[in-house]
Amino acid sequence: MLVSTFLLLPQIDRLLIKDYVSMSEYISLDDSWEISIDDDIFQDVSLDVFRFDAVKKGDVKRLKQRFLRNCYRTLFIVQASATASMIVLHGLDAAHLAATLQYMQALIVCDLVYFLLIEILNLKCSQPIDRLFLVGMLMIGGCVTCELAGYCLHRYFGASSPAFCGAAPVGVVIFIVILICSFYFNLTRKLMQETERNFLLKSAYTDELTQIHNRRYCMEYMNKIKESGNSDYTIICFDLNDLKITNDTYGHARGDILIKSAAEVIKDTFEPHGVVARIGGDEFISILNTTLPEEISGLLEKFHADIRQKNREISNLNMSIAYGCASCSPQEHNIDIIYQTADNRMYEKKRQMKQQDCKS
Repeated sequence: MLVSTFLLLPQIDRLLIKDYVSMSEYISLDDSWEISIDDDIFQDVSLDVFRFDAVKKGDVKRLKQRFLRNCYRTLFIVQASATASMIVLHGLDAAHLAATLQYMQALIVCDLVYFLLIEILNLKCSQPIDRLFLVGMLMIGGCVTCELAGYCLHRYFGASSPAFCGAAPVGVVIFIVILICSFYFNLTRKLMQETERNFLLKSAYTDELTQIHNRRYCMEYMNKIKESGNSDYTIICFDLNDLKITNDTYGHARGDILIKSAAEVIKDTFEPHGVVARIGGDEFISILNTTLPEEISGLLEKFHADIRQKNREISNLNMSIAYGCASCSPQEHNIDIIYQTADNRMYEKKRQMKQQDCKS
């Protein structure tokens, strides 16, 4: 977007030619628009740096019109050439800056017309947030045009136009206010998008019923372990006993309570030491960051105690969970095989528990 700012530079050697920058002479005016054309005053004439940050190629390309792109290139080449020529001629004392004033003002008028045209056309194809910024650009462009028109009327026709005096600073103030509002709206929009993105990301890796990690998260976590070559881990597979019987006898609402209770026990026991996930209807997994037998044994003892505590808290819960574990070792470090070993041990434990129930 075109941001035209009047920068007063006292010496010609302080001028820098940057991308999309053109310069024209700026005659300082007092409150009554009185100017002096004495040669001594023109020795310290200040220059206005008329910046083309605004009419960026992105704004022009968005309109998809070759004519406007060609106009952009032409204006840039003419401005760069005129500015370079002005500086060279002034440095060689071939022509004073004051002699080029009318030509540079004509270039400014061309810039403003082109700028206003681009911004108006972009208003039709921009998002609402971008339109607010474009309106601010139109305001500042209009105010600069008014002040330039007032100056030209006084400079060349002697007409007094106090209404135009100070229009550019007013436009800058209005633009800054609009810019702050635009920044606030953009920030709010980005925060909402980030919140939505985080919610979707969490939903993709979280089991909806138990609010612990799901199978996808577990598989990606196992792949990371495989890629990193980590050998300090233990996999424990869990299977909730008699879930189908509970669903068929008491309904799925009771079955959901059983699943959530099992998830709470497994999470409270093992999540501080690794990752916990639900990988199926009644199947869970925990990947611990340890292979120490005494540490794993202590966690399993706590696991049994937590199951008993949960059964006391919820009447007729009768929760029973089979499990099997396998650790990475020098003999076997393939995580897929270790997972399969833990899963087989879990099913063997499940078979043993059923046999015990039948005997009792």
